[in-house]
Amino acid sequence: MAYVGKFGLLLCLVLWLSSGLVFGGKQEDLIDDLLKGYSPWVLPSTEANKSVEVDLRFTIKGIQSVDEEANSFTLMTYLDMRFVDERLRWDSKEYGFYTIRLPFKKIWLPDVVAYNGLSSTQLHEDIKAVIDYNGNVFAVSPQLVTVSCNFDLTYYPYDKQTCVIKYSSWTYDASEVNFKLGLDEPNLYEFVKNHEWDLVNATHILDSVTYPCCPQTPYRYAVITLELQRRSGPYTVKIVVPSVLTALLVLFTFILPSSSGEKIVFCVVLLLSLIHLSVYLHITLPTNSESVLGEFLTFALFLDFFATIITVICYNIADALLTPDKVGGPESQKHWYARKRKLKILRIAEFVLFCLFLTMFINGTNFMPKR
Repeated sequence: MAYVGKFGLLLCLVLWLSSGLVFGGKQEDLIDDLLKGYSPWVLPSTEANKSVEVDLRFTIKGIQSVDEEANSFTLMTYLDMRFVDERLRWDSKEYGFYTIRLPFKKIWLPDVVAYNGLSSTQLHEDIKAVIDYNGNVFAVSPQLVTVSCNFDLTYYPYDKQTCVIKYSSWTYDASEVNFKLGLDEPNLYEFVKNHEWDLVNATHILDSVTYPCCPQTPYRYAVITLELQRRSGPYTVKIVVPSVLTALLVLFTFILPSSSGEKIVFCVVLLLSLIHLSVYLHITLPTNSESVLGEFLTFALFLDFFATIITVICYNIADALLTPDKVGGPESQKHWYARKRKLKILRIAEFVLFCLFLTMFINGTNFMPKR
């Protein structure tokens, strides 16, 4: 009985291997039959004047980089194209296969490109499409796409950016290739977060456009709209909070005693700090960009500049008033009390200036662009 069991097991193994060889041969025959006389440059529709319906689906994998200087960003996406190629149908009962895989270059694919793309790179070579016996083609192309986008840095580092990617066929109009969207919105289930930017929202729509050369022929295209939000936490700590606190300290120069020599040193140190912050912001932002934060720092620089001038004037006046007369007597004592009264008036004037500068500081944003 043990011998019979071993023989039966060996027989099953031989049959399984032989069936695999037979089916393997049939798959080769199937591919040869399908590609015999097949041209990847001809539309897959066998009927004249019938457009090919292409189902587009977009998967956004992640934001690779954002170049604000070049007004561009790089995105990793999966471009999923589904359509029917009537020339790639077969009898599954005859060949014993329901699906096959063929390289992209062997079959017809719509020439879908990002119209506003600066560059596009296919991440893997020799990618294959899945084809079933009814001629349904499923082609997914992983791409690294660099797209142009106008960055508005007015409210840096709390800015939001809206960027679009326009996908369409490079050569086929709507009468030849008609696009439709297979999903209500781009797929984000595998999205990898970026360290600097958050993807707040992603939508897409389908539209058509006509060109002056051929006004009767519309071209279909898909537009993906991405809303990006900068992660402002690190910038708040590194530049926003120091800028606001340094500008606030300028106001407190008027509270220090007029006769204090350190008051001038304090103003100069604040001026140098504001210059340092302005240079750091200029290095961080692209050339010729405008931001509310930059204008605030410029405003704070002028504020500190005038505060320094006023401090020097007040210090000289206070020094002159506090210098004692060389001649003693009641007359000198009378002059001393008069100078003390003038010094009080000077302190009141400094307090008025403090209130004036405080009002200018609070209303400083009136000179800045509004949302």
